[in-house]
Amino acid sequence: MIGIIGAGGHAKVITDIFKSQKPNERIVVFTMSPEAVDPYFLEYDIEQDLETTRMSHRSKITGWHVAIGNPHIRRSKVEWLLRAGCPVISAVHETSVLAVSSTLGIGSSVMAGSIVNPDAVIGRGCIINTAAGIDHDCQIGDYVNIGPGCRLAGNVSVGRLSELGTGTVVIPGIRIGKGCVIGAGTVVTRDVPDYSKAVGVPARIIGELPPIAD
Repeated sequence: MIGIIGAGGHAKVITDIFKSQKPNERIVVFTMSPEAVDPYFLEYDIEQDLETTRMSHRSKITGWHVAIGNPHIRRSKVEWLLRAGCPVISAVHETSVLAVSSTLGIGSSVMAGSIVNPDAVIGRGCIINTAAGIDHDCQIGDYVNIGPGCRLAGNVSVGRLSELGTGTVVIPGIRIGKGCVIGAGTVVTRDVPDYSKAVGVPARIIGELPPIAD
């Protein structure tokens, strides 16, 4: 049995990955608002949020995935699962490509058409979205969102809990700090400090974001 936490758009994609790869596996969807769940999920078992679910029921689930787009909420749910001793699994679409020497952290997801090249390291609980490209030797921190169609050249690093919008392009060797938000279509040609919001071609910093609590 697979437990998926979340019932929004991102959870649809994750559920489809598991359904296509494990057609006979029972899938249980956990949400705080089961009465307002998207009709897509009505063919699945719907439960209240995992923290209110009996341990006897949770123990039947052999793999958990947190399918929530917000990286801060995703982080809190993944770390709760790990503290509770629940097995957290990754979701990798069959049309994605992960180099043999790449590393994928637990609870991360790699969507259709994405490519992760040699010696790239993807942290815990990351989202590598549809048709994104992560080139060689990139370092992606925990709970990072890489948007659809992003292109990260070689030796790029992205700090934890940062979000790169759809179509972001990052040239080789750039460092994007932790807790950053990079707007859709931005071209990053120089380092971005921690907790910065950047947009444009080339990227310019337009604001600061609150620090992340450890």
